[in-house]
Amino acid sequence: MKKISAFIFSALLVFCGQAYAKNTLEGGETLLPGDKLVSSSGEYELRMQNDGNLVLYEIHTNSKGDSWTTALWATHTTGNNGAKAVMQASDANFVVYGANNGPLWASFKTASFANKNSKLFLQNDGNLVILKPDMTPIWDTGTADEPLNCSTKTIDMWGGKVQDGYIWNTNTRCTVYVNLVPSSQEIGIPYNGIYLCMVKPAYAGKHSHTTCE
Repeated sequence: MKKISAFIFSALLVFCGQAYAKNTLEGGETLLPGDKLVSSSGEYELRMQNDGNLVLYEIHTNSKGDSWTTALWATHTTGNNGAKAVMQASDANFVVYGANNGPLWASFKTASFANKNSKLFLQNDGNLVILKPDMTPIWDTGTADEPLNCSTKTIDMWGGKVQDGYIWNTNTRCTVYVNLVPSSQEIGIPYNGIYLCMVKPAYAGKHSHTTCE
């Protein structure tokens, strides 16, 4: 009886571990410190670390069973213990919030109410992707384990400075930093942890811009 009970207990542990190792963060879901996404292949992990950094790792294993990791991408938000990563359902913005709910990093360019209910998906090729409900990709980390066809051009860019905007659905003024973007379209930027500051990026002149396919 003890052997059977031990076997059942071990099986439950394995099952629970596999159930927790999901590869998708649905809209409205959160990665808390210590949580992670794992690709179906088990070769890649997105870890919300206790130090506040969100890091995408490739997992290596040799013939002896030794394993080690290589960091492929990160939000560079170390030093913010208690930070969490949120896949926002309302606008498809993927945001790392500090313990005080202030935004530390965000995908930004996906922030649009037209993209609501999108999800974050860790692919088996190592690419972390935001997918719309129709499975159209709208953002990725560019970490696919395959050759990329990249080109750099000098194009018109907008943003790159602090600008005034308004909190969505109100007339309240807000001030945020706008990253350089290749479009003048109005975007929503996380503000004070729970709001979106709507800003139309100002023209910033011509800058080099790299795209990869």
